[in-house]
Amino acid sequence: MKKFILSDLHIGHKDAQYDAMDQAIVYIQKEFRQGDEIWGLGDWFHMYENGFEHCLQHPMTQKFRDLAGQVPTKLLPGNHDHVLEKYRDNPNLAESYRTNQVDKTIYVT
Repeated sequence: MKKFILSDLHIGHKDAQYDAMDQAIVYIQKEFRQGDEIWGLGDWFHMYENGFEHCLQHPMTQKFRDLAGQVPTKLLPGNHDHVLEKYRDNPNLAESYRTNQVDKTIYVT
């Protein structure tokens, strides 16, 4: 069982390395085996300048959502996306967000 560790992606930031993210997605899709997981260790989203909604609307977010549909994925918030922490401790908030914002679900474990 492998853990694919991804951190400091800063999705939503203008200078994020989106080419490297695309390469990571291709690699994981190729190398993934049953039982493997992706662990997102902090700062997947860069919420400072434009907020969470901007990050959710970014095309890279959809690519990672699609990947998470294939490979179990856990996100551990960092200092740039610490707002996500509240969803782990209060899953009903995520349900409320899901109800109000169709197809904008982010799962935090």
